[in-house]
Amino acid sequence: MAPGAWTETEVQELKAAINDGLSVEEAAEVLDRADIEEVRQKCRELGLEPKKRQS
Repeated sequence: MAPGAWTETEVQELKAAINDGLSVEEAAEVLDRADIEEVRQKCRELGLEPKKRQS
C-alpha cells in the first residue's frame, strides 16, 4: 500500500473516533498514524469536524 493510503477499515475507524468525540491527535494515536496533518486532511476530505485538543 502506498504511503498515506487509507484502507476502508481505517476510514471507518477514523469516522468512529471523531464521532466519539476524539481530537485529531487522539484519532491519529488510535489509528497508529504519526502524521497528524495527514489525519487532519483526511478529516477535511470526509467532512468530519473533530473536537479541539484539550490543553
